[in-house]
Amino acid sequence: MKKFLLSFILFFTMAFMASAQLLQLNGYKNTLWTGFGNSWNTAASSGEKSKEALDSQNWGYLDEDDDNRWAGVLDTFQANFTSKNLYIDLMLQWSSFSTYDSSGDLDYVTYQYVDSDVNFILNVTKNFDIAMGTYLNWKLGPAPSHGGNSWEIGYHLKQGGLFYGNPGQGLVAGAAFYANYINESLELAKKTSTTEPIEPVTEALAARFSIADVLQISGAIPSGTTSDDFIANVGVRFTPVEQLLIAAAYNGVFRKDSNLYTGFSIGANSATLEGWFAMNNIGGKHDNKITGIGGAITFTANEITLRPEAGLTFYENSNFSTAGYAGIDVGIGLSKNLQFNVWGSLAKGSEDDRSGSGTKTDGKIFDIRPNLSYYINSTDALAASYEYQYITTKNDDDFNFWQLGFFWTHAF
Repeated sequence: MKKFLLSFILFFTMAFMASAQLLQLNGYKNTLWTGFGNSWNTAASSGEKSKEALDSQNWGYLDEDDDNRWAGVLDTFQANFTSKNLYIDLMLQWSSFSTYDSSGDLDYVTYQYVDSDVNFILNVTKNFDIAMGTYLNWKLGPAPSHGGNSWEIGYHLKQGGLFYGNPGQGLVAGAAFYANYINESLELAKKTSTTEPIEPVTEALAARFSIADVLQISGAIPSGTTSDDFIANVGVRFTPVEQLLIAAAYNGVFRKDSNLYTGFSIGANSATLEGWFAMNNIGGKHDNKITGIGGAITFTANEITLRPEAGLTFYENSNFSTAGYAGIDVGIGLSKNLQFNVWGSLAKGSEDDRSGSGTKTDGKIFDIRPNLSYYINSTDALAASYEYQYITTKNDDDFNFWQLGFFWTHAF
């Protein structure tokens, strides 16, 4: 399976999982997903560019073939349980995928381990927790939704190999990193190469101190930190009243290229306003600082939820133009057991004024996904999702992707 196609499938699959989630309390849950899809390059399909010309661009993260088809199955098992004052959270994923080339021939079938998470949280006293795990999910405040939708500003950078970084490094380059999870840290190694995407390190040791439901102070030491290059993350979550939340985090204490996050949420059940601000590479190399701002408003009335969201990314380097995105999520309760959701977005990357001759160095992504979930009973749910994504690369080449997925979730 092509490198790009594989990552595209797996990220989209895990994004879809949220639509069929039932388990919120202690217990066990299994989600079985199956689906199929197609990706193709518009220019190659129309004969405007030869395969050799596409190869010469050496993208690496986009498949140069004009037509790729795939089908697969993925199973996700989750377990949450408490033993006295110890909380344990587990997740395991396995998959089976096959691909077809443009002539329709079946490629080999791949069976593989996909991902796993294990978290241990020990409640030492009423107000103090210590933990270790691969993804603790100690979210402090609002930010571009994390791990939910493929169109989000953070996931444009990972989806299909879209890189975090400066114009020219990826299709839609230039989203700020929002460290509203205290266990996350940017890549610890002091790499200067721009050929690889920067992925968050989520494995960490953490501690959290709480004062009633008003104040939380938390800290984490990410996996891989050393005594010579010590890194720590700290965060604060303050809720003086039920309708107001204020949060802040500093990602990479004792590191020059650290990140700052702040966010707030205010409102009642019918309308909630959220805002966030992040500054990356504080104290790092000159002209390397990235600043992001964004916000969302959630309206709820009867069985309808409407959430528009937008964000902008600014660069210290004056040659780089502003990058941005806008999206909307709509949810409609069709009946007691039937829920319809649709979201879509448009993202635009930054351009480098030094490119010359009018050559574009940004990119664009349009994405839309409807989803229908049917809750059979308190333990079972069925869901179907369709997604279409249209990408224009920094070289003005167009790529199309679609996939159709079906889910069965059982909690027991």
